[in-house]
Amino acid sequence: ENKNVKAFFFNLASSNQIYYIVVGDIFGYNKLYLFDLISQTRTYLSEIGDFLPQISSNGWILFNKNDLNIYKIKTNGDSLTQLTSDNFCSDPKWNYSSKSIFYFRVATANQSSQLVELNLKGQQLNGLATELPNSVPSRLGNKMIYLKTVSNKVNVYFKDLTVNSETFVA
Repeated sequence: ENKNVKAFFFNLASSNQIYYIVVGDIFGYNKLYLFDLISQTRTYLSEIGDFLPQISSNGWILFNKNDLNIYKIKTNGDSLTQLTSDNFCSDPKWNYSSKSIFYFRVATANQSSQLVELNLKGQQLNGLATELPNSVPSRLGNKMIYLKTVSNKVNVYFKDLTVNSETFVA
């Protein structure tokens, strides 16, 4: 087994727990582990895709797998739940309240690429047309920054989702 660590972070609810990602095996699957500093135990949680997982303030980890679907799992490793099933999803992020998520849906023959907002049952709430998977929801309100291509240039935009206004940043 490959032991090369790709990323690591603390559990938001417990500084005695560390999550880390081991670089993919020969099949390309990165692996997410939990290490408990008190018990000195390591627990395998799931295989994950290329984007870093996100931990919510209410005890869930959000991630995508190599099948390009979005999943959530409790921080202790229980209750793995698949949220999407169309195999075109990546880069999931929690919204500011951890009551919904955003992810990037890759373009298909029938649909353009977009940032999609889902509730925690997997039902789509909103969509925002964009070509690139990079976005950062605000932790302080219903706002986000994201990349958008305009006239073949990649730009940063700010979006207030409450009033649906968009502002060019850079």
